[in-house]
Amino acid sequence: MLGNIAAGGISNLYAPPDERGVTLTFTNGLLVTAEGGSGPIFQEFWPDISRKFLHKDPTNGQDTANSAANNAKRK
Repeated sequence: MLGNIAAGGISNLYAPPDERGVTLTFTNGLLVTAEGGSGPIFQEFWPDISRKFLHKDPTNGQDTANSAANNAKRK
C-alpha cells in the first residue's frame, strides 16, 4: 500500500501545479489499491458472471468436461 501511495506521489508531479497536493497523492494511491484488490476478485468470478448474464461459457466446456471426469473417477 505504501508503494501505491508513493506512486501516487510520483504521478502527482504530472498534475498542473495548482492541482497538486497531499489529497491528490492519497486519492491516486488509494484508487490504485482499490483497483488492485477488485481486479483479482473480478477475474475469479468472471466465468460465473459470463454464464449468468451473457449466456456464454468462457471455458469452452473445459470445466464441464473436467467435472464429468472427476465424477467418473469417484465412482
